[in-house]
Amino acid sequence: MQDPHPRAGTLAEPVARSDRLIELDALRGFALLGVLLGCLYEYVDWGISATEAQLAALPTWRIDAWATTLAQLFVADKANTLFAFLFGLGFSMQLTRLRQRGAAFESIYLRRLLILLIFGLAQFLIWFPWEVLHLYAILGLVLFALRNTRDRVLLGIGLPLLFFGNQIGNQLIEWIGLADFEPSTDFYAESAIHYRQALNEIRDSWGLIQHFADWNWQGWFANGGIVAFGTYILGRFLIGAWVGRQGWLERVDDFLGVFRLLLFVALPLGLLLEGSALWLEARTSAPEALKTTLHHLAVPLTASGYVSLIVLGLRTGGVRILLRWLAPVGQMALSNYVIAGLFVSKWFYGGWFGFRLAGEVGMSQTLGAGLLMFGLQVALSNVWMRHFRFGPLEWAWRAMTYGQRPALRRMTPAGA
Repeated sequence: MQDPHPRAGTLAEPVARSDRLIELDALRGFALLGVLLGCLYEYVDWGISATEAQLAALPTWRIDAWATTLAQLFVADKANTLFAFLFGLGFSMQLTRLRQRGAAFESIYLRRLLILLIFGLAQFLIWFPWEVLHLYAILGLVLFALRNTRDRVLLGIGLPLLFFGNQIGNQLIEWIGLADFEPSTDFYAESAIHYRQALNEIRDSWGLIQHFADWNWQGWFANGGIVAFGTYILGRFLIGAWVGRQGWLERVDDFLGVFRLLLFVALPLGLLLEGSALWLEARTSAPEALKTTLHHLAVPLTASGYVSLIVLGLRTGGVRILLRWLAPVGQMALSNYVIAGLFVSKWFYGGWFGFRLAGEVGMSQTLGAGLLMFGLQVALSNVWMRHFRFGPLEWAWRAMTYGQRPALRRMTPAGA
């Protein structure tokens, strides 16, 4: 019989190593690779780091075009979809585990969200204006409010937002009147790009912080961008929470048929739809609404296929050995996300320190650097988690949540 009054100190214990789901950790590691590449892709493709003329003048422009197409096909929006899905999934699993342990889930979870918000805002304001942790913390309150709703309610809200969250969010922006906001600066204009590069050249970190802060205010808050992206992310949270309730990762064998369906049907279909959207993009006469719809349908299908690829791959001999290297990356997902954000920012805009390569590198070099950076994260994460129980920021997050410092170092190295 479960003790209704757990002893003090037991509630703050980390998940035992034997209780961790390698599927969840490996999925988080894989998602972090996608998020890193996705952010680098956006900096180049969206005109954040360089003008079209600068990119076209690079000697790598031909291979850059291919790299851009591959990123659009396999990474764009699929990575943030998977990352958000896993946040919702993790919420559901954490809720179940804390309730089973008799912990005060409500107070623990709200403290975790507050600390996540602090981490996110610090990164958001100082070096990585495209970070999402602050938004995750805010939307985490919606997950919290829906924690006791029925499964069909989660699906009923989550599925429309999963496929059409952006469109629904844009309608909300229209309804609340933010769509009429006119920013004082076109931050994607060539003049704005050259201005950022000039600040970069003279290492004006404070000027860059002010510029991106102004961009965030006008292009994220004042014009309702946070609302549109928020509805998009919320749908992924809710579907992740629903999957967590069903126990898909805890009982993989019971859902093998579903995972195979997603891998062999959803993934090819998603890539086909995305490929069709890209083909239509090259045909300027194609209706924009058609291309957008194909993309929004393709994204969750492809991302769900990635989930199945990792889950089923972990049950396949040699593939499992390779994928297990991703698990430590996922175990310290917060630390690795923050490090990745710092790398993305400093790859383009250095200020006091960094590579300061805005306008000088194209998509192929940028994504190549991202792959090398992730390889370094994999190596360091595996070494770190062999000797420590948490990543550095995970340790701080837990210490601030529970008001006590958990032991960081393992008594014996993992695998010893």
